[in-house]
Amino acid sequence: MYRTFLNLFLFVLISCTVSLAYLAGKDLGETPHTPIQTIKDLLTADSKSSLNLSTSSNGELGSTTVPPQDIFNSVLHYVHHEYVRNYFGNSNLSSGALQGMMLSLNNPYSKYLSPARLQAKTGQLNGQSQGIGAVLTITSSTKNGVNYQYLTVMDVAPQGPAAKAGLKTGDHILFINGHWVIAYSILADVERIRDKKGKDDSQKQQELNPIAHRFESGYTLTHALNLLDVGEGKSYTLTYQDPASPVKKTVKIETAITSVPNVQSESIDNGIMYIAIHQFNSNTFNQVQQVIRSASISKGIILDLRGCPGGVTSPESTNLDGYKSVCDLLADLTPGGKAAVIKSHPNVSLPLMIKPLPQQPLTHIVVLTDQGTSNLAELLASGLQTCAKAPVVGCKTFGDNVLQMLVPLEDGSGIELATAHMDNALGKSLSQGVVPNKTLSPDAADSNVALEDAEKLL
Repeated sequence: MYRTFLNLFLFVLISCTVSLAYLAGKDLGETPHTPIQTIKDLLTADSKSSLNLSTSSNGELGSTTVPPQDIFNSVLHYVHHEYVRNYFGNSNLSSGALQGMMLSLNNPYSKYLSPARLQAKTGQLNGQSQGIGAVLTITSSTKNGVNYQYLTVMDVAPQGPAAKAGLKTGDHILFINGHWVIAYSILADVERIRDKKGKDDSQKQQELNPIAHRFESGYTLTHALNLLDVGEGKSYTLTYQDPASPVKKTVKIETAITSVPNVQSESIDNGIMYIAIHQFNSNTFNQVQQVIRSASISKGIILDLRGCPGGVTSPESTNLDGYKSVCDLLADLTPGGKAAVIKSHPNVSLPLMIKPLPQQPLTHIVVLTDQGTSNLAELLASGLQTCAKAPVVGCKTFGDNVLQMLVPLEDGSGIELATAHMDNALGKSLSQGVVPNKTLSPDAADSNVALEDAEKLL
C-alpha cells in the first residue's frame, strides 16, 4: 500500500517539477545571449566556498578539493555533446545557472534579474514604474505547520493600474488569469493525505489528483513577478485578498508605464515645507537638499514617507544607490549620532554613525508614515526619530529590514542580493516596523488627518 502511494507521489512530484521547469524556461527564453565564461568566472571566484561539493572515497557527497567549476565543465560537456534536444544556446544555460544559484540561497530578497526585469527595476527606482504599477515582494507565514510564501503588494504607484484597480499595501495576489500563484510546497499536501486514517490508496490517489493539477497549472512566484513587474499593454485578471479579511476580490488590470516623481514638495502656510519622498535613489538627497536650501522655512518640515517602498544599495551603479541618500539625509537633517545598526556578512554588526554635515538647516521635522512605508524609508524614519527627536505620525510601518544590493551585470541582466539586515538604534529589528509617536488608524494615516496632526506638532 505504501509503495503504491509512494509511486503516485513520485509521479506527481515529477509532473510538477516538469511543469515548473517549463514555466521557468519560458522566463529564461526571453533572456539574451550570455557568454558561458560569465558562469565560469562566477564559479571560479567562489571555488573556495562551501559550494565545493564532490564525491568522497565512499561515494557520498564530501568536502574534497575538486573545484566546482570542474564539475560544471563536466556537466556542460555532456549537455553540449549528448543532450537529445535543442537547449536554445549557451545564453539559456548561463541564465539558468545564475537563476539556480540565486534560488539555492532560498531568500526571496536575493534573485537573478533578466535584462527586462533589471530594466523594470531601474525604471522603478528612477520613478518609471512598469507592469501593474505596484512594488511587489514575497512575505512568509506559517499556518498549521505549513510554510507559506505570498506575492504581496508593498506599495502602489498613485494613478497606476494597481491603484485604479483597488489593490492596497498588504494585499496577497492569489491567482493570475486563473492560475494559482503557488504559495507552499506540494509535500505538505502529500504528507497530509498520506497520514489520513480510514482511506485506502485508491481514495488517497483520487484526493491527490486535483491537487497535483493545481500545482501543475500554477505559477511560481518568480514567474508571477516576471508577468506583473515588466512591460505595458498586457491584460491580466487578478484575484487578490487582504489577509485580514476572508473576502477575495477579482479585477481586470492592464500593465502600463506609470511616472511617479521621486520627490515632491509644497510650501504650506506659516513657514512649513511639505516634502514627500516616493522612492530612494542617489538623486533623492540632492533633490530634498535643494528644496530645503531654496525655501523659507520658519517653522519646520513635514517629511512624508507614506507609501515609500525604500530602495537599494548599488556600489556598481551609483545613480541607483538610495542607501547613500538616506545616510546623507540623516547627516543633513540631524545633529548626528547612532542612527541604526547594520548587520552584514559574515555576522558583522556595526552601528550606523552619522556625522552631521556643515551648514545644516537644523529645523524641526515631523515624519508621516503608513503601512506602505518600507525598507530604506523605515531606516530614515527611525533615524530621524532617534537622532533628530522627530515625532513620527501615522501607523506602524510595513516592516522590511533587508538591505538589498542591486548589481547590474555586463550582459544587461543583474542580481538583487540581501546584503544586510537593518535594526534601529536600540538594536530592534526594523522587520517589526517603526512605531509612531502618535498612532493613527491606517485610514487616518493615509488621509489629511495625518497632515493636520503633523502641522500641530511644528
